[in-house]
Amino acid sequence: MKMTFVPFSPIEHTVQFVDALTVDTVTELSEVMGLFKEQILFFGRGFLSAESYFDKLKDQDKTEKAYGALLNCYVGQRQTDKSLSHLHKMKELCFVSSPLTYNHVMCLYTNIGRHEKVPDVMREMKLNKVSPENFSYRICINSYGVRSEQKLDNKDGTDYNHLISLYASLGNKAEVLRLWGIEKEACKRYMNKDFIVLLQSLMKLEEFEEAEKGLYEKAEAMLENLMEKGKATTPNSWGVVATGYLDKGQVKKALECMKTTLSLTMENKGWKPNLRVVTSILDWLGDEVIIHDVEDFVASLRTVIPVDRKMYHALLKAYITDGKRVDKFLDRMKADKIDEDEETKTILAMKSS
Repeated sequence: MKMTFVPFSPIEHTVQFVDALTVDTVTELSEVMGLFKEQILFFGRGFLSAESYFDKLKDQDKTEKAYGALLNCYVGQRQTDKSLSHLHKMKELCFVSSPLTYNHVMCLYTNIGRHEKVPDVMREMKLNKVSPENFSYRICINSYGVRSEQKLDNKDGTDYNHLISLYASLGNKAEVLRLWGIEKEACKRYMNKDFIVLLQSLMKLEEFEEAEKGLYEKAEAMLENLMEKGKATTPNSWGVVATGYLDKGQVKKALECMKTTLSLTMENKGWKPNLRVVTSILDWLGDEVIIHDVEDFVASLRTVIPVDRKMYHALLKAYITDGKRVDKFLDRMKADKIDEDEETKTILAMKSS
């Protein structure tokens, strides 16, 4: 008789190994090993095997972790009734002190599409003085996003923008781009705020390369159009476009947007520019030796943020490279109580080179 050997999968090998462990043997090894066997049996043969193993444990070995492991098995196979019944038993035993237990239940509701139940679990967790983890909040926020998406107004981009921002906060790039695609199809006409929200979200995710070709130009054009019509635009909107240009290496365009941004600050007191953008533009201006632009930009910056060493360095570099005297700037630095540092000395040394 010819024998045909069918190789076992790695998980089946593991199941055979844990089958060889008796309950007593596992107890002697450790509680962790017991939990390991329970989880492996679940993944290899389903929750019934894990359930059978759990039932054979001695009472003293049915700890909170053991109960939690079985709950995870039930949740993994979307056994709603068994999960909730098991959870009820855990509550009777006061075995619900870990956020992991509540996370399992929130995952269950998420998996079966009962997203409206997730906030209730979060409230119960806090009521029982169990501190949520970051993952707990992510599950809750994600369920909120799903519920909100089901109620979207296809003609209004506001709801889409809210969800795009939400998913960006969760670090979910795929959902950000998916919703943007749906918004473009559903709303047909999208406003400058829609572009700005998308750009802000991509920047938050540090996924600038995902921005569609020409997206910054489109946002800038729409902002300019609004200004021409006498409609209000905000420094933040222009600041976002400036950041986008900067991260694409288009510093000159970033400068133009920042000029517009700074011109709007009189009506938006309290707004502060992105210091990374400001510093990069100042460095570029100093290297490009565009004296009047450096002077104008620094003068505008001084209306919204305190003068700093970077501003003076840009002025010094531009003036020195152009062969002009810089004594007045050194005097102003002293008056503003800004000491010279090594970079200042390096710039000043350019005079003699």
